[in-house]
Amino acid sequence: MSPEEAGLAAWRAYGGVEQAKQAHRDERSLLWIELAMQDLRYGLRTLSKNPGFTITAVLTLALGIGACTAMVNAVLIRSLPYGDPGWLVYLYTPNPRYNLPPEDFGPAYGDFYDIKRESRSFQRMTTFDQSMFSLAEQGSAQRVSGARVDGDFFQTFQASPELGREITPNDNQPGHET
Repeated sequence: MSPEEAGLAAWRAYGGVEQAKQAHRDERSLLWIELAMQDLRYGLRTLSKNPGFTITAVLTLALGIGACTAMVNAVLIRSLPYGDPGWLVYLYTPNPRYNLPPEDFGPAYGDFYDIKRESRSFQRMTTFDQSMFSLAEQGSAQRVSGARVDGDFFQTFQASPELGREITPNDNQPGHET
């Protein structure tokens, strides 16, 4: 092609100089902010035309945001309901043979009681094991989740049970399992 024909072909393929400049500006500018502002203005115009829908949408959003905030506060921000949660420590025994989080493996009971007997760093120590139990009542049984704890559990957490009596260290003795 001659230089004139090549220039004409390029102009047809890519547009003129001004189109190329505009495309370059669009890529380098904050076009997404302008588009978001246009969408926001359009949404506000639409909502102002339907006040009933607007009130319903705003109340729904307010309830949803309030409920999420309350859950985050209850679960993540508030401290645990124990006597002194900043002093609680969780001991675990990682096992690389299993593809599970290390927190799922507490020390074996024998190891735990050896650590407890020889420890000078902790005021109190307790153990628990989450598991499933069979609960039988009048000929029917169902599986329930629970935790097996030792006699120092409530004293360690400085808490009291919601129902029933507190488990004591005497319950750790053979014959007191129930």
